[in-house]
Amino acid sequence: MKAVIINEFGPASVLTYVECPKPAILIEEVLIRTMYTSVNFADIKNRTGNKAKANFPMVLV
Repeated sequence: MKAVIINEFGPASVLTYVECPKPAILIEEVLIRTMYTSVNFADIKNRTGNKAKANFPMVLV
């Protein structure tokens, strides 16, 4: 699975595209394949540190 992670607050250059393990699912859960996604204003606020505190690495969801 691929993900965009943030290891520190900052400009768009702090975004890192990585390969990570597929999440394990539990009983009564489903795993959904996502073909396309986008970045919204809340993601930008998270990246710059203006929305909330974060535990790094932070995965954009």
